[in-house]
Amino acid sequence: MRTKLLHRIVFVALALGSVSTLSAQLDRATLTGAVTDKTGAVVKPLRVGHNRSEDIAYSRGALWLATPRDNAVTKLSTSNPDPIPISVGQFPRQLTVSRDTVYVTNYNSSDLTMIDAKSSRVLGDPLEVSVSPFSLSVSADDKTLWVGSQPEDRLTKIATGRGG
Repeated sequence: MRTKLLHRIVFVALALGSVSTLSAQLDRATLTGAVTDKTGAVVKPLRVGHNRSEDIAYSRGALWLATPRDNAVTKLSTSNPDPIPISVGQFPRQLTVSRDTVYVTNYNSSDLTMIDAKSSRVLGDPLEVSVSPFSLSVSADDKTLWVGSQPEDRLTKIATGRGG
């Protein structure tokens, strides 16, 4: 069975009874849709944000999209795909998800935003990091976050507060 989508697929996530796909066109909003396992038909296509998303992560039934030109991260639950936009710092580029927190690097404001994954609320003030942070990863035990800065050629280790 094949499903024809009109845009380039950039991410696929499996959830109970459906497959979520994310498609992108350069300088346009990200298009997402749930595809049923049985028929392969797109169930509910929707646009996310005003511009294309740059990074996408999946964890515990939610898709998280970083949209730099919107200065926002959007959460899409696989059980209810109505988008939840969350304002973050300037030009969010990359994100990673731990058990309960979404970490977002904000390239132009050189800081890190933390979002509670369950409530979708920003946790405290942004944390200043190296200039133009880009890549990031959280350790398997959720105790350490690593943030990379390309302009400074620097890797920063951050204790997450979970015993790190």
